[in-house]
Amino acid sequence: GPTPTVDCDLNGVVDALDVAFGRGSDCDGNGALDSCSLLNAAPCTMPAALAFCSSGLTAAVRPSTPIANDYFGKSGAVSANTAVVGIPGNDDRASFAGKALVYGRVGENWIVRASLTAPDAEKNAQFGNATEVGPDMIIVGAPGARAAGVTTGRVYVYSPNGSSWQLAQTIECPEPTYGDLFGEQVALDGNVLVIASRGHQTNGLGSSGAAFVYRKSGGLFLYDAKLVAATPQAGAAFGTSVAIHADKIVVGSPYEVASTGTMGAAYIFHSFASGWSLEKRIQGTVSSAHFGQSVAIDTNRVAVGAPYDNLDGYLSGAISTFRFSGDWYLDSALRGGYGAGRNQLGASLSLSAGRLLVGVRPEMNA
Repeated sequence: GPTPTVDCDLNGVVDALDVAFGRGSDCDGNGALDSCSLLNAAPCTMPAALAFCSSGLTAAVRPSTPIANDYFGKSGAVSANTAVVGIPGNDDRASFAGKALVYGRVGENWIVRASLTAPDAEKNAQFGNATEVGPDMIIVGAPGARAAGVTTGRVYVYSPNGSSWQLAQTIECPEPTYGDLFGEQVALDGNVLVIASRGHQTNGLGSSGAAFVYRKSGGLFLYDAKLVAATPQAGAAFGTSVAIHADKIVVGSPYEVASTGTMGAAYIFHSFASGWSLEKRIQGTVSSAHFGQSVAIDTNRVAVGAPYDNLDGYLSGAISTFRFSGDWYLDSALRGGYGAGRNQLGASLSLSAGRLLVGVRPEMNA
């Protein structure tokens, strides 16, 4: 098959990290040409063309000195040439103050470029619990950060400054309530940032949850909208998960109660000129399965995880995908099969270019 002929990732050489016409070179170094699928519409239409290589792992990063309870990799995000890894349990500044490592790609290797900590680092802030990376920015959530002595959470925005990264903005919850967990999850697409707050007290209801939308303007993220469940419920934890693609946001609410039990739900919001509106509420079908614990969204498809589903064994997990065709319809149900107990299939999800990446909980695997 054809081999790369253009330096798509702009690293100075035509190598295994480049793609050409839907084919890649030996991405994993096993001596065979790997099939790749472009995430961009055409090769090299963006500063970097990313490829998924079907033959296996292309790179891995690990802590230089593993430390128990650091939770290295609790969160992570990657763009063409930059990756960020959250370490919310790190104790360098204070117990569980947290930090994040920024990696840069050099050829086929990832090298640590910066170590980020909150300028106001404090005990139990868990800086790095959520991370995102976008064009010239890195987002880091610290859901345990305090404001005026009250634990509400905070989000930090970093921008590049030469070879380093500098703090560009600090975002506080616009409607702070105790135990907000503001910044426990974040999602970024272009200039739109969504910050989840599953502990938020909507209408005074404890842990009913919310998600706050920001738009970048003039170099800063400005508050745009607050998203909540159609009927907020105490303890529903709306905002446990959040994802965004273009003009749609999906938010998980895994403890939402219906007449048949704790079914969980996922909410899909659509951006119009007048603001964000609820487009669809999707309810789980199995009680206590934590439907909405994880969510992912692509152009016309949404995936929702229910990692506590027990059909294939205790905590085996399940994933439902939904496709948009005038409305949102169930597209498929994915399970691990008999003997998949404790896998918690769907504990985390990522969806892009028709490919679904599914997380399990290996520490629970039997």
